Amino acid sequence: MVNPLRALSECVVLVVDDTEANIDILVETLAADYEIGVALDGESALEYALATVPDLVLLDIMMPGLDGYEVCRRLKKNEKTRDIPIIFVTAMAETLDELKGFDLGAVDYITKPFSPPVVQARVKTHLTLKLAREQLAEQNVELLAAARLREDVENITRHDLKGPLNAILGLPYVMKIDPRLIPEFIPHLEMIEESGRRMLRMINQSLDLFKMERGTYQFHPAPVDLAEVARKVLAEIQGLAARKRIRLHLRLDGRPVGGTEVFQVPGEDLLCYSMISNLIKNAVEASPADRALTVSLESGDRPRIRIHNHGAAPEAIRDRFFDKYVTAGKSGGTGLGTYSARMMAEIQGGTIDLETSEDRGTTITITWPSAAPLPLPAEADSPGAAPWTQPSQVVQPADLPAWRVLAADDDHHVRELLTRYLAGGPLELVWAADGREALDLLTSMDFHLALLDGEMPMLDGFETARRRRQWERERGAAPMILIALSGH
Repeated sequence: MVNPLRALSECVVLVVDDTEANIDILVETLAADYEIGVALDGESALEYALATVPDLVLLDIMMPGLDGYEVCRRLKKNEKTRDIPIIFVTAMAETLDELKGFDLGAVDYITKPFSPPVVQARVKTHLTLKLAREQLAEQNVELLAAARLREDVENITRHDLKGPLNAILGLPYVMKIDPRLIPEFIPHLEMIEESGRRMLRMINQSLDLFKMERGTYQFHPAPVDLAEVARKVLAEIQGLAARKRIRLHLRLDGRPVGGTEVFQVPGEDLLCYSMISNLIKNAVEASPADRALTVSLESGDRPRIRIHNHGAAPEAIRDRFFDKYVTAGKSGGTGLGTYSARMMAEIQGGTIDLETSEDRGTTITITWPSAAPLPLPAEADSPGAAPWTQPSQVVQPADLPAWRVLAADDDHHVRELLTRYLAGGPLELVWAADGREALDLLTSMDFHLALLDGEMPMLDGFETARRRRQWERERGAAPMILIALSGH
């Protein structure tokens, strides 16, 4: 918590002058308002400043031994005293040296003979500024700490949410390959899987948005079939549209789109899905009942997708439609849907625009920078397909080798799921609950393979792997197979 601004009366002012009469005048002028320290020469001033660290120094320039310039130079050179404001005290004949004093770090000059009101005003001004800077610095420290805490909490939350998702996404697969499963239950299990994937996408999207805002997101473009993405989103939004009796249309260059057309743009599948899903859902919610909503794909040098509904955006937010937290007339709206869509369009090198009026409705247009195709990775799945939902071959536990496998994960959902996947065959599974326990086992027992969670207490999976590799190099041992488990 930021401390309140200190009272001026708590401030310490050090008066440095080799003439006692001058000191008496300054002390009499300031003693009623501040705590006063006194030094009659430069050496004494440095000793006092290092011991006490006053809030301000009134420093005479012309003194025997160390003059005021040298005292100022040494105070500014010392990390402990460099932030103390210094006001030089000078005779009228010395005012030509003011520039030298400012170059050394002084904040002001007071000329002799003293004018008590001027001395009081100058001292009060610079002490007030100093206290304000102190409070601002403390606020900055607390803001940085709060930002770090928020980031840590968000990362922990994402990590903790992904634990239960392992069961939501994994157990339906285990059940579907069980020959005892009643076929009528398969659609229900697939619905559970799809809900889990949607939650996973939302968690990952929040992390991606955080990175985009800070300029740390790594964009990896690949061909994305927008026709397939749009088909999937429109199928998911069908129920909401039906309740409002809204007709959904998907068109490619003016003609209706069936189930086979392909419309590729360079981008990221998850970003395109999240962006288009947000915008279409918002369009359905904003559309008047008994009207049509049209999603149009337009080819060309710069491919586009247009989302049109017959409602008009509220006039009050039109100029800020894609800004963060902007929402109107939507119960429970966060104002992040259109903002995240803008961020995702821009991170993919595209643009997003709004056209809205009472008579023509609202059209949101996303334009990609190029239609140039990108090569698919050699072993990539079809666009939009999640690799864990389309296994090319079902392997039963009995088909596994008689290996000893170390599995390290701090999440009991993952441990339960992997046990269900791997138990019942010749494979021997040994568990570790954190990286330190895993490293102890990896350097004391023989394993054929290790599964290491990337995020674990004590040691994470990456550091565990690094230390295992170092252990292998030191002993000339063959590298063991290491597989990372990650929720990212």
